[in-house]
This record gives sequence, structure tokens and C-alpha cells, in this order.
Amino acid sequence: MSLIRSFPYQLYLVISEKDCKGRNLLEVAEQAILGGVDIIQLREKWASDEDFLTIALRLKEITDKYQIPLSLMIILLSSQRG
Repeated sequence: MSLIRSFPYQLYLVISEKDCKGRNLLEVAEQAILGGVDIIQLREKWASDEDFLTIALRLKEITDKYQIPLSLMIILLSSQRG
């Protein structure tokens, strides 16, 4: 079986505040869904744990509304954050 056939998504969005270049991440994500994205990965390398969780919960409300899966990229850098 080909890997392409076993992956059920056509358009995969990896999103972060930095990549949105000043635009609202939640609005960008919703517009991407309306444009055809069928899975979203939230990837915030430098957000605090609290900020990451806040963004993730708000984004989850949007992805649930459209029945789109949400993947979370959690990078543990707490020792480097101070």
C-alpha cells in the first residue's frame, strides 16, 4: 500500500503565530479551512505553555466547528525558556 493512499488528507496546514505575519492566527486558520484545508497542525515553538494551551483551545473550537482534525506540535523547551 502506498503512503499517499493511506494518508486521508489532501491539504495539510502547519500554522504558527509567526507564520501569520501579524494576521490573527484563528482567522487565518478558519479561512484556510474554508479554502480547502482538511487538517491543521499547530506549531508554536516559542510560546509559553499557557499561551500554547490558550491558542490550542481556541483553535480546537474552530476545527471542531468544521469537523477538521487538529494536530499539536509540542516542543518542550522549558529548560531553555528560563
